[in-house]
Amino acid sequence: MGISLGDIASFATGVVKADEKATAERLVDRRAELAADRQFYIDMKTKKYESELKTFEEENKKYKAIQAVNAKFEGQKEVDPTAYGKAYLQETNPTLLYQYETLYADNPALLNSKLSTFADASIRDYKTTTTRDSLDNKLKQDVDAITADYKKQLENAKGDSKLINAIIGKRDKKIADTIQENEDSKNGVVKAKEIAVETDTDSKPTFEFGEVKEVDFVVPKKFKEAVKPLRIKLNDNTEIKKENVNINLTFFSENDIAVPKQFLSKDTDGNTTGLKGPGNTFVNQTNSLANQAVKTLTNESLYASTGGDESLISNDFNPNTINGMVSDRLANYSVVSSDKKDGFFSDRNNIVAIVPFSIVDSNNTLGGYQFVNKGQTKAVGEAYLQALKNIDATNNPEGAIERSQKYLNDFQNKLLRTNPGEQTKEVKAVQNEMIRILTEKGIIKVDDSKPIDSTKDDTNIVSKDNQKTMQVEINGQPVTMIDTKEVRDMLAEDIKKVII
Repeated sequence: MGISLGDIASFATGVVKADEKATAERLVDRRAELAADRQFYIDMKTKKYESELKTFEEENKKYKAIQAVNAKFEGQKEVDPTAYGKAYLQETNPTLLYQYETLYADNPALLNSKLSTFADASIRDYKTTTTRDSLDNKLKQDVDAITADYKKQLENAKGDSKLINAIIGKRDKKIADTIQENEDSKNGVVKAKEIAVETDTDSKPTFEFGEVKEVDFVVPKKFKEAVKPLRIKLNDNTEIKKENVNINLTFFSENDIAVPKQFLSKDTDGNTTGLKGPGNTFVNQTNSLANQAVKTLTNESLYASTGGDESLISNDFNPNTINGMVSDRLANYSVVSSDKKDGFFSDRNNIVAIVPFSIVDSNNTLGGYQFVNKGQTKAVGEAYLQALKNIDATNNPEGAIERSQKYLNDFQNKLLRTNPGEQTKEVKAVQNEMIRILTEKGIIKVDDSKPIDSTKDDTNIVSKDNQKTMQVEINGQPVTMIDTKEVRDMLAEDIKKVII
């Protein structure tokens, strides 16, 4: 049976209509799919925006914190890296700062080194990689572009199935690209958290960082805690005080000073337990000297002598050591001042001039000059006594306030109660006067090639050539004294005459 042309035409027409119907149906489906694609892209862009916004907020918080730190150092030409690093962590990570300060409490040099790592131009000049407005505008532009693009494609597609298929292909690629863009954004978040970040190359820093300052050695806390109970016991050790009585008796014997029996205190067994009158004053002063000796053995000196071994502390820090220091100081630096006619014990105000550790330290140093033999130390003791007498003559002329020997003992008690290294006006006045006397006697020799600044605690050696002096008339006789504020503060209002 043959097929007519009409049948073929009818078949072709049917196929075309069927295809058009199918295409129309697919177009409806594609339109729905394209609308879904559009929303997908918008959702992806929104997620990327949220990720970038979070990164920006983190960067902006850091930026504001750094600006606050920079403001603290504004106007300085050079900033201490340690100070900057500490300020930076206080603003951005106080927990880390606390951990550093706790971990390196006994090693300030290492702590400074750690803190200084945060003093860097990349931190000082930190800028955010974008702005909030830029992110908002970018999201709006992306959404508008997606909406316009798919609206145009949909309108152009009409019934063309091939074109619709091409659009779907572009959609798949764009999905892949969008996913990759979001992955890149995640990487950006990680990078933004690092210290090394993009900076504004046009910015000009207002200050530069200097060198990390050196710090003094600090004795470990554990070692100091081991020393503390021993120090407390030594400050009120009865054995030291008992031995000081024996040291006093030995001193009197070696200096040919007879101790009348009525000035001895004894227990029921007949053992001497103390002294009376001038002897008691002397005992109390040696006890004060013992307390000063305890203080001269600092945590630093003990750490050095023991090599940091806590088990060896008591070898160097014990009653025998303290009594030994007292005995040595009396043997080398003391001078007896008394009415020779009636003897030392004739008046409780007679004095044994003991050079305190607050005047000459435990290293035998005064004003940067170290005394190395007994001839020198005895001269120092005599200069000390003369300095006290000169001060008494100016402040208490002819016993106007009280008897001179009492004034001298009271003044010496004050010096013995002063902590070693503490520069009170009394300490400075005595030291300056002693230096003047010792310089005139040639015990202290000044190196003319190296002028000495008497205002510095570690170099107080002076002479009339490089230190202004004044003459004070005392009992009708002129006495040369160093003209310093400390000495003048010690002078009484009734000084008869000051010759500049």
